[in-house]
Amino acid sequence: MGDFVEADGEAVTRVLPRINSLARPAVANIGQAVIVVASEPEPDFYLVDKMLINCRGMDIDAVLCLNKIDLRPKKLYNTLVEQFGRDAEIIKASVVGKRIKVETKDKKVRTLYFVTFELEKGDRPEFQLEAEQYAKHAEGDRGELWLRKGRMVSFARVGTCCRKVNYGEGSKPSSE
Repeated sequence: MGDFVEADGEAVTRVLPRINSLARPAVANIGQAVIVVASEPEPDFYLVDKMLINCRGMDIDAVLCLNKIDLRPKKLYNTLVEQFGRDAEIIKASVVGKRIKVETKDKKVRTLYFVTFELEKGDRPEFQLEAEQYAKHAEGDRGELWLRKGRMVSFARVGTCCRKVNYGEGSKPSSE
């Protein structure tokens, strides 16, 4: 599942080379894998670890999504941070600013969205986000900012059930 092909009408004439693939589940040309873990029944962390290792080996961006976290939030959250948090730096942060910049070039209009966080040590990095991600943040939001290699991976508000909102390759701090 997931192969790119060339076709002549309804007949496949050639299967194109795969960018990446996983054996279980049998899929190819994957841009991102979302691994859903529920607090009940008890998650199989060995299986989660295997899936994350396979994704990393194939250069597939993996997102760990927590489901039913309201049933046992502290236990599941602590276990996940302990076992899988080493992939990202987790920092207490607050949203302290939002701004929009409109650019015009060659009669085309482009809107850029920025969110500024204040980190627990007082630093204030600003990240450029997509419009959909920008809309999810409000000044005063407090929670945990996940960074990987200086890029924003996610921000989880304190008290929310969603553990991680993935931002693809991550958002670099803006240079403006």
